[in-house]
Amino acid sequence: MRNSKTSGMIKTVVAAAGLAMAMPAMAQFEGFSEIQSQVTGVAGVLQDLEGGDITGDGLNDMVFINETGSVWYFAGFDDGLFDDPPVRVVEPDDAGRAIELVDYDNDGDLDIVRVAAINAGDFRAYKNDGSGNFEFDFAITGIGNVNTRSGLEFGDFDGDGDRDLFVLVEDGVVIIENIGDFDADNRAGMERTLHRISAIRNRRNTVVGLTCRIGRAVYGTIDIIEDLITSGQSILMLGPPGVGKTTMLREAARVLAEQRRVVIVDTSNEIGGDGDIPHPAIGRARRMQVPRPSYQHETMIEAVENHNPEVIVIDEIGREREAAAVCLHGPHLLLSCDVEDSWRRLALR
Repeated sequence: MRNSKTSGMIKTVVAAAGLAMAMPAMAQFEGFSEIQSQVTGVAGVLQDLEGGDITGDGLNDMVFINETGSVWYFAGFDDGLFDDPPVRVVEPDDAGRAIELVDYDNDGDLDIVRVAAINAGDFRAYKNDGSGNFEFDFAITGIGNVNTRSGLEFGDFDGDGDRDLFVLVEDGVVIIENIGDFDADNRAGMERTLHRISAIRNRRNTVVGLTCRIGRAVYGTIDIIEDLITSGQSILMLGPPGVGKTTMLREAARVLAEQRRVVIVDTSNEIGGDGDIPHPAIGRARRMQVPRPSYQHETMIEAVENHNPEVIVIDEIGREREAAAVCLHGPHLLLSCDVEDSWRRLALR
């Protein structure tokens, strides 16, 4: 159980908690000498509660979760009391444990996140429409053994300015790092890392699943071909996804940037990582991000015209316009292409 920030809410929270669990005598707590408001109608056994304005009327509401995973709220009034019956905003889904109110989508209203003791630890997020109506947004399973002592907190763990999620589980604390927005290619990343998250959407364009690809910088991977990399010749790396083409391009960019002007055209932020500050694995190379995958060829031309590179590094080239843009470039080029696409793209012959 967490205390609200306002004194009126604290008194009411203690009274509400008494509906679900035996509380020590109130006389033991300084400032809790009387019950200001007694709320009724709580369904099930209270597991956790939070205070905040979820209805957008400027008044604090009281939101709680019971053991079934069902989330309810009591609407707040000017007098600090909660006289109306509770309203259920999230249907039960078994074994609810903890909730937190947070504006995780940065749209100005408080959303609900909760954990439950199912699916080896289940985290779910529900988006607020601004008036207290909530819609399921996404879920993360397998976060750890969630029990009655579990809890949720948000904070900027990695100092990137985004809120990250801390989940207390039986074996310790799980930190779920905040990810960036999904781009037109349905990919997002984590700032200052090389990890990639790809979204699976339904027909209504709602994210219903995620695939996380763990990215790592591996130094020394180009030792076997370093003579080719440093020869000044353009190189095209072919291979199926996941064999290490991007890893080698990243390392080649780092090595070449020690002596030459290197510009990376980073279409999916896989070479330099997500965010404005690139991953240190690219060394002194400069990175240009691409607004949309279809603009990659324009960014390639812009790199040549505006930044005077001696080397351009491009990952996942595969469209005819990109191949045409390559033909116009004078600098030393380091390119990669998925092998399945290469046989279908006549422009890459």
